[in-house]
Amino acid sequence: MQTELFPQQKKRGKKSLIHVKPPRTGEANRLAKQIEAYLNSKPGCVCYRISYGVHVDEKGRKRATGQTPGLPDLMAIIGGRAVGIEIKIGTDRLSDAQKQRKAEFEASQGLFWEVKEW
Repeated sequence: MQTELFPQQKKRGKKSLIHVKPPRTGEANRLAKQIEAYLNSKPGCVCYRISYGVHVDEKGRKRATGQTPGLPDLMAIIGGRAVGIEIKIGTDRLSDAQKQRKAEFEASQGLFWEVKEW
């Protein structure tokens, strides 16, 4: 997976240590976009994408993104209630960190959805 320099850095012909991750592709990305668009089209709802996958550097090494482990892919406020939305495709299952976040959401009267299709 390749990364690329910010467009403004490319235009100036300067090298930079700042890289942009390529966007997620595939079924999970399509599903996240559909859910986000649907919820943002409804009154009283707002939805933000939180997770964009693991950063892979130019040598193919996985790097930490600085994101708190277990956060859901999407976070929404629906009618004043917090909702975590984790997208799972195929045989993918919640990690231990995601199970912990789910318990935290539910303990604070929030909802946590594991979505496999939309």
